[in-house]
Amino acid sequence: MIGIILWAIVIIVIAFGTTPEAIPFLLFVGLPVFVGVYFLVDWLRDFFTSSPYERSYPHTPTTSNPERERLIDEWEKKWGRKHPTRINK
Repeated sequence: MIGIILWAIVIIVIAFGTTPEAIPFLLFVGLPVFVGVYFLVDWLRDFFTSSPYERSYPHTPTTSNPERERLIDEWEKKWGRKHPTRINK
């Protein structure tokens, strides 16, 4: 059912886009709507596929980076305390 609706929308846009009056309309209205829908779908996909912890702390890496770990170790030695990213570990 969704496929039929999407095909109908594509056919209408193509038919509408062949008229000279539609070119500015599609450029100034259609493009921002398309970009907005794209970002909305991307945000929803990230929201539903990520964990609540990742949403609360987006700066926390999910993979380990040896160079980053070495730099954090040096920072901890220099300042004599735990790095803020390692407080909960």
